[in-house]
Amino acid sequence: FKADKIAKKINQILPDKYIAIPWQEEESFLTGLLKLFDVSMFIIGGIIILVAAFGITNSYLMNFLSRLPDFGVLRVIGVDKKQLFLMIFSEAFLLGLIGTILGMIPGSILVYYFQIHPINYEAIGEALNAFEGIDALIGTAFTLKGAVFVMVAGILISICASLYPAFISIRKKPVEIMRVTQ
Repeated sequence: FKADKIAKKINQILPDKYIAIPWQEEESFLTGLLKLFDVSMFIIGGIIILVAAFGITNSYLMNFLSRLPDFGVLRVIGVDKKQLFLMIFSEAFLLGLIGTILGMIPGSILVYYFQIHPINYEAIGEALNAFEGIDALIGTAFTLKGAVFVMVAGILISICASLYPAFISIRKKPVEIMRVTQ
């Protein structure tokens, strides 16, 4: 942590009767709470990603199943399974890329807004006074690392969600597809 280094520098400047202690030592219960918070945010984030993945998979599945007759016609006129799979896969990649970019624009603006204008919790100041050193302003932090993670995750979820419908589409024989749709 940087607090250790800063405390050492401050101790060099301070008179001998004073001592600077890193906040992790002084408020050790906060480090436990922060670790618990990190774990809970990881679990909540995982649940959100899982729900999004199921929603995207359902959308792709409905889209591709409604287009099965088109895929059957393509297979009849000579498109092989690999070409059909790559066509579906590339469509999913482009949809994932465009959807992620379109979703990141308002999301990034919102995160940046709360970075500049943090949420003020002074109304519950009585409860926060019990914890010295806790700020009543809670904001967000827009980072390039976070933005890249969201971008990659959005595209990967879209690609993975398209695999199941793509395999369903290429496993059926053109005759089966044409028979079902008539």
